[in-house]
Amino acid sequence: MKHKTEGKRLTRKLTALRQDAWRLVHAPLATQHEWFAAVLRGHYGYYGGPHNYPALNGFYREVRQTWLRCLRRRSQKVGAWAGRSLRP
Repeated sequence: MKHKTEGKRLTRKLTALRQDAWRLVHAPLATQHEWFAAVLRGHYGYYGGPHNYPALNGFYREVRQTWLRCLRRRSQKVGAWAGRSLRP
């Protein structure tokens, strides 16, 4: 029997995940990592199966993108890639 992630449930979970991620924005990186890893383990444990790889991969990519956005938001520093030199 194939077990596939329903689109509405996936959307609802990702919305809740984004809200929770913003609450953890200023937590230490180790705490954030543990939380995101637990979310992924729980999702894979429930929806994991041989025929559900595309949905699992999409969920992983969205979680990774959400975390990256949160990490970018933490810093106000401008790097050299923005066209500014770090030298005075």
